[in-house]
Amino acid sequence: TLYCTILRARDLAAMDAQGLSDPFCKINIITPENTIRHTRWQKSRIAHKTTNPEFNETFTFLGMSMDDINGSSIYVVLLDDDKYGNDFLGSAKIAMFGVKICTTHLIRFISFAFSSSSSYTDCQL
Repeated sequence: TLYCTILRARDLAAMDAQGLSDPFCKINIITPENTIRHTRWQKSRIAHKTTNPEFNETFTFLGMSMDDINGSSIYVVLLDDDKYGNDFLGSAKIAMFGVKICTTHLIRFISFAFSSSSSYTDCQL
């Protein structure tokens, strides 16, 4: 089992007229064959009216062995919630090679930048 916590994002693009966004994340596992492991994406809550959301949410991916984990990547997509559809804010694919187990807990802290069409946004996972 893999537990993945998304902590926060900073300096997101403003997607509404007030200079704010309503961001949320979708997360899945990409296999070594570059396919999506789970047909259903996990989704964070929507952080309303902010460009610096604090998610602090943990997602659980059941049935993953250490071999599965070390050969896969976490794929995170950051979107802006909008009544007419979701606007793309950025995405990141994080390789999970070299992940270590500490007794019963899997521990890894990653800070990365979401790549979008015009800017980079800092996010902590």
